[in-house]
Amino acid sequence: MFAKAEAEARTLQNEVREMSNKLNRLTLISQTMWELLRERTGLTNAEIVDKMHEIDLRDGVADGKIGPSVNTQVSP
Repeated sequence: MFAKAEAEARTLQNEVREMSNKLNRLTLISQTMWELLRERTGLTNAEIVDKMHEIDLRDGVADGKIGPSVNTQVSP
């Protein structure tokens, strides 16, 4: 039973490491997009943050997360 628990712990550690790597990459992508948006459009940080808050509220909860009911698909 100890071996099974160890194996499960290793699996979970790998999953956490993978999720952390993905989060770091998404953070880098987000920062890159944020800076390009500001540089190329002249939008201010405040305008971008206001839009972020607007999108946050689309699911009815101001929690800093995008809800599952919010359409994140980009139309062509």
